[in-house]
This record gives sequence, C-alpha cells and structure tokens, in this order.
Amino acid sequence: MRNTLKSILNIQEEPKFDYLNTNLTPFQIFKKLYAIHKDIFIFESLEGPKELIKSSIIGFEPEYKIKCLSKKILVLKKNKIIDEIPTFDPFNTIDKFFCSVKNNDYRYVGGLVGHVNYESIKYWEKIKVKNNKDFPLMEFGIFTDGLIYDHNKDNLEYFCLKKSRLNNIEKIIKSNKNIVEKIDNFTFDKLKRNIKKKDKTEISCLSSNYFYYCVRHSMNIA
Repeated sequence: MRNTLKSILNIQEEPKFDYLNTNLTPFQIFKKLYAIHKDIFIFESLEGPKELIKSSIIGFEPEYKIKCLSKKILVLKKNKIIDEIPTFDPFNTIDKFFCSVKNNDYRYVGGLVGHVNYESIKYWEKIKVKNNKDFPLMEFGIFTDGLIYDHNKDNLEYFCLKKSRLNNIEKIIKSNKNIVEKIDNFTFDKLKRNIKKKDKTEISCLSSNYFYYCVRHSMNIA
C-alpha cells in the first residue's frame, strides 16, 4: 500500500522552468486562476532586515492530497481515497518517501502545502487534546508545478516536476474574459475552547520545533 505514497512523493526529476511574458501582477494572475481552480494558494516570501519581497509563489489544483486522521494517512486523487496508511507519526511516515531537490534557484519548487492543527502535538507529546472527527489533523496538497514571480529579476516563471500545464496556464493568463468573483456559502459552528491556555503555549513551542525539523529534512513543506 505504501508504494502509492512512495511513487507520488519520490520525484527524481529536477524542475523545468519556462518564462512567461505578461504585464499582470502576481495577484492579478492569482485572481484569474482562482476563478477556475478550487484548490489554490499564493505565498509572498520576505527576506532580509528590510523585509523586501523576493518572490511570489502560486500553486493550484494538486492532483493528489494527503490527509491525516488520527492513526492513518489517507492518500487522495481528485478527492477520491486511493490508499490508507497506518501511522503513529505522520511526519516521519511522509519523510521516508520524500526526495531532495538539488535546485537552489528558489526556496520552493513544489512539495507539500497545507495545514497542521495544534491537536497534532498528540503524536509527539503526552498532552490531552480532543479529536475532531470531521476535520483532519493535517492536510496537504502535493504540488508538482506552479508559478514563481521573481521580484528582483522582474520575471515570471512556470515550473513543473511532472506533467506540464504550461499551455493551459498561458491561455488563462492571456485571456481577456471578465473574471467572475467566486462567492462561496460559508458556514461555521460556535467556537469552543478545546484546550487550556497553558497547554496551548506548550504545544505552540513544541510544534514549531517539529515543523522546523520537517522543513529542514523534506523536499518542501509549507
């Protein structure tokens, strides 16, 4: 069963880059892609004491996702479960199948992007936390391509590790169609405290340490 996760994460190819010619800002490009894709993100990286923006990164519509539910990792392809892997330490399980990218042009050239809940600390420390059965403790999209705008060089590049979607991206960026804003119906429950303030502080410190370790030893995770 673990061969599924291994085949997805163990990418041996180095990223391929293509320059894109456009006068659009990174956020304008993001808006165009957001109107089409459901799963999408934009990152701005800050570097140096002056906090100058070095790059803008956009990722969209990953083919695969990873969700962690208590003692198992779910591997999904287009939101359908294709594998279940038992685990007592999700980071350790994922890290076993991760490859290293030798390209040093940018800090990010694909990888895992998602969230880690505070409650995930239960994997590493004996702290009582309540489980939310309806919400994964961790969830990541496996992004193998994306857009990087280098503010220092003033250029936009598309990168890919596997199948290229360059032609489709170029059509979207060059399109003159009006962007229809997506308005989703958001619902939420009444917020409830599920952990003590003292425990939350301890969890925050411990989670930062584990997250730092994962970033240092994996291809890319954000």
